Amino acid sequence: MKKFNILFSIVIFTSLFLVSCGDKNEPLNFEAFSMEVFAYDLGDGYEINASVRAKGFVQKEESGNHSTKVSFVVDLVKPDGTKISNIANGIQEKNQTEKFIDIPVEAQFELDTTYAAGNYKLILNLKDEVGKQTVAIEKDFSIDGED
Repeated sequence: MKKFNILFSIVIFTSLFLVSCGDKNEPLNFEAFSMEVFAYDLGDGYEINASVRAKGFVQKEESGNHSTKVSFVVDLVKPDGTKISNIANGIQEKNQTEKFIDIPVEAQFELDTTYAAGNYKLILNLKDEVGKQTVAIEKDFSIDGED
């Protein structure tokens, strides 16, 4: 009976240890960070470049290749508070042999001369197309009307 109790205890301990060390499949926390926005004067308008890093997205693994797909929609808030939705959009698809830690997401678009000098807000809405999570990040920037 004593051998049975010892054996039973070892089996229970080993089972608990293996369960606690296994893949927990915790949900990922999709997030965006380190956003930058730059406005370049083109003479007849402005080129806006925005970049952000994203992490916590779902990755597909197939034959040793990791892939992910993150889409974005850009909203712009003008100095008078008017919001322009979906001024730009796109998809970043990435593939590599190693698992991703994070990826860059970049948006570029132009504004014509009807956009006055002033302080703007750019809102970048990201969607993990594989994991179906969304996140938004915003950054203030200015357009300088001086030559």
